Amino acid sequence: MRSRGQDAESTQRLQDMSVDQANENRTIGWLLALVLALAFGLRLWMILVVPVYFDDRYIFNNIATFLSGSLRPRHAYYGSLSYLPQALALAVSDLLHRLTGSGAFAVHGGPIEGFTLGAFRLMRLFIVGYALASIWAVYLVGRRLFSPAVGLVAAAVLAAYPQHL
Repeated sequence: MRSRGQDAESTQRLQDMSVDQANENRTIGWLLALVLALAFGLRLWMILVVPVYFDDRYIFNNIATFLSGSLRPRHAYYGSLSYLPQALALAVSDLLHRLTGSGAFAVHGGPIEGFTLGAFRLMRLFIVGYALASIWAVYLVGRRLFSPAVGLVAAAVLAAYPQHL
């Protein structure tokens, strides 16, 4: 039979383990937030500094067909509706430009395949959102399959992977 002292000691060990686990989860949460913040900062910097990539013209050509009223992309390398969120954002921006006359909302008439730099950056913000969502998803999968630490390392590797930038 166990004595009261052994029960109290066992209960104390369980409480200490749960506190340690909570501290570890909190640390991993902060580190994941740091990875996501750094990934966001790096990708935002790339939007502001890095010139247009070679394949951006295909994206703009497809978005231009959406903005002209067609749901059929000009270049069908990706799924036909994968450009729809960006096209909707640019359509709203164009509508705001027509309503307000503000050049900040202008979409057409710029140096990048006929689009403005603001339209280009707005389009790229969606890519940043998709990238951050995929980093988060990799963390969740790694956490589920292995451990939170493995998920964090996998998310950090993906965040730093050059092709993912």
